Amino acid sequence: MNEIAERVNEIREKIHRAAQRVGRRSDDITWVAVSKSVIIEKVVQAMEAGVSEFGESYVQELLAKKNDSAFDGKTMKWHFVGRLQMNKVKFVVPNVVEAVSKSAVHFGKVSDGLLQINVSHEVTKAGFQYSDVQEVLKRIIDLPNVNIRGLMCIASNDPMKAKTEFKQMQKLFDKLSKSYNSFDCLSMGMTNDFEDAILCGSTMVRIGSALFGERVK
Repeated sequence: MNEIAERVNEIREKIHRAAQRVGRRSDDITWVAVSKSVIIEKVVQAMEAGVSEFGESYVQELLAKKNDSAFDGKTMKWHFVGRLQMNKVKFVVPNVVEAVSKSAVHFGKVSDGLLQINVSHEVTKAGFQYSDVQEVLKRIIDLPNVNIRGLMCIASNDPMKAKTEFKQMQKLFDKLSKSYNSFDCLSMGMTNDFEDAILCGSTMVRIGSALFGERVK
């Protein structure tokens, strides 16, 4: 067994144990392996070890990997987890989603998406403020061929703050789920905090460096 396969097993076991602690099924938690800047060979090893969902931060890299011959005939799902490099995000995003909607209609596809919340209120992190969420949802929720499935966040580095933020996110998600039937995904938790996120209701964790190692900058 190679090192990547061993790490896959270790991460799956941690997900299982965290879910078990709160009476949840680990099968109900999606693991997106963030493969930004990771060489194809390691992604292939992860796939062969049973990982089927991967996340990329740059469109070019996502397309290059998705279309690589190593994945021909494989059942895999690719997520774009990149950041929108623009200011005034609450005004820009509806226009971007409208463009995605038009493109999805043209190609006969349905595009799933999550709204990112800046739960830590840090200026270096992307996402909506809590006060903006309802306004943005009203503008985009009914666009054709776009399916807003829930929320995501990147919590504070401080573990205690992160736990509080995860609980706040779960509360917001539960509230919005009552109004929006499409809401079924709460994406919280990365390498350093995914277990706490699962305890607070995360249904999707984004784990990269625990699997592939720290990225070379």
